[in-house]
Amino acid sequence: MHAFTEPVRKCKMDVEQLKTFLEIVRAKSFSQAARNRKRSQPAVSAQIRVLEKELNTTLFARAGNSVTLTAAGAVFVRYAENILDLHGRAHDEISKLNG
Repeated sequence: MHAFTEPVRKCKMDVEQLKTFLEIVRAKSFSQAARNRKRSQPAVSAQIRVLEKELNTTLFARAGNSVTLTAAGAVFVRYAENILDLHGRAHDEISKLNG
């Protein structure tokens, strides 16, 4: 059986969402993360809403200007970091092949 014959889950998650998620974690602020990522705050919030919807969980506890990770968010940090690391490594390795 070929590895790609298994059903594929529809995934809306993308690299930009992961970068935004990790920037919010680092900055501890949606507003600051938006500035750092050169996006509007509503665009950053929308990216996180899509990510939370796909994961069917809340990643951040929001209270006024305070942002903290939920338990699910704390778990997801490791995965987001690993995904972005693998993405970068794959890109680098393929770039070397192309020359």
